[in-house]
Amino acid sequence: MELLWYGLSAFRLRGREATVVTEPYTRASGLIPPRIAADIVTFSRQPVPPLDDVGITGTPQVVAGPGEYEIKGVSINGIRMRRGERAAAGRQHTTVYLMELDGVIVCHLGELDHVVGRVAAVDCRAVAGVEGEDKLGGEG
Repeated sequence: MELLWYGLSAFRLRGREATVVTEPYTRASGLIPPRIAADIVTFSRQPVPPLDDVGITGTPQVVAGPGEYEIKGVSINGIRMRRGERAAAGRQHTTVYLMELDGVIVCHLGELDHVVGRVAAVDCRAVAGVEGEDKLGGEG
């Protein structure tokens, strides 16, 4: 599996059977969205922007909330969580995703700003968390 960071909370996970893009961003973020082909796109927040606005090409499956998903051999478990103390009004919840791709478990924390037992106890081999406002930092 190949993992590539595009900035903010956006990652591409490329496996043998599928490509997953997490949390792609719009130009409103101050960055230019890269053009990325994907089979699956995950969003931890609502509302979900149009895929053209976030640079996604093709016709991927969109995962945008809690639940269990099996798409193109990728197992995804979306867990609804409280974002934390730094959450803006009206954006109190986020979805954390546990994904298994090519035998590797990845936990994408999205806009979570703290770690709780349900996620911290999972044996994740790759954790996609980036420091910044509304993001989990190294100080955890």
